[in-house]
Amino acid sequence: MNPDLRETTKELFGNPVRVQLAHWVRTEAPEDGFSLKTAQAALSEEAGTAVRAEILKLEKFGLIKDEGSHRERKYRIEKDCQFWSAFEAIAQTLDLPGS
Repeated sequence: MNPDLRETTKELFGNPVRVQLAHWVRTEAPEDGFSLKTAQAALSEEAGTAVRAEILKLEKFGLIKDEGSHRERKYRIEKDCQFWSAFEAIAQTLDLPGS
């Protein structure tokens, strides 16, 4: 496997919290955007501390975009991102609610 492909795959899908967060963003996040605190509250307590790092990963790969200010970050889904179809397939395979 190509080393770049291996790293991209690991960064996109290698963490259960990332999969949970991506699923929440796609199915339940407010249409007008969400904050870190909103995302942390929506996921389980175990996931709460990891949410910030996972938001940065989703942003890095273009799944979400920060449209807020430095003081008040607000993230919105980038619906046209090519990676959403992979997260949708994972959610369906795992039978996550709303998939």
